Amino acid sequence: MLGDESQVILWMKRSARYFPFIEEQVRKAGLPSDLKYVAVAESSLIPTAYSRAGASGLWQFIR
Repeated sequence: MLGDESQVILWMKRSARYFPFIEEQVRKAGLPSDLKYVAVAESSLIPTAYSRAGASGLWQFIR
C-alpha cells in the first residue's frame, strides 16, 4: 500500500486535520509526538474505522 501515491496523498490531507489534535494530546500526556504515526498505521486516519475484531477509531482500540 505504501507504493500507492493516491493513498499517501490522502494520509497527508488527513494528517493536516488530525495531527495537531493528536500532537496536543500526546504532549499533554508526556508521550512522544511520533505516536501520531500509529494512528496512520492503524486506521489510515479514518476516525470511523472499525475492524472485524471490534477495534474502532483512529487508534483502533478495543473495549
